[in-house]
Amino acid sequence: MPKKIIKHEKIPDEKQRNKVYKNRPEGLLKKVKELSILCGIDAAIVIHKRDENNATFWPSPEVYLERMQNFLNFSAVERERKMVTHDRYLDKRVVNESRNLFKSQKMNKILEGELVTDELTNANAIDQPKISKASDPLIFLNDLNFVKIVKIPTIYLRKYID
Repeated sequence: MPKKIIKHEKIPDEKQRNKVYKNRPEGLLKKVKELSILCGIDAAIVIHKRDENNATFWPSPEVYLERMQNFLNFSAVERERKMVTHDRYLDKRVVNESRNLFKSQKMNKILEGELVTDELTNANAIDQPKISKASDPLIFLNDLNFVKIVKIPTIYLRKYID
């Protein structure tokens, strides 16, 4: 059974909010512990509820302070370089996905050009070329010049070899 989708906003009912707060930190601490073990990293976390003086330090207050001090001993530039913020992570993903999209579009243009070139070189396709298969015929015809340079010599060689 799938889990219920939770809206990420402040819970209006204080009683319900306290109930959630009581259960969630245990799961969060468990995840941090797993991450620390699986990845072999030094992790530290503090959970503090506003208006209360009962912060929870993981793994312990002493180890937390030691790890924070080690982190703060790095220069500001080095700290910034090592930290992964959500914005920087998303920016990196967008750049990578943009590159992948560009490569896919380029490959699709080449494959469409090869398809049309193959159709034009077949005896049946000379009467009715199917250029309409291309996503944008005007742009496609410009790109066809590239395919023509690459593909046509191969076609002529095939005709002479056969």
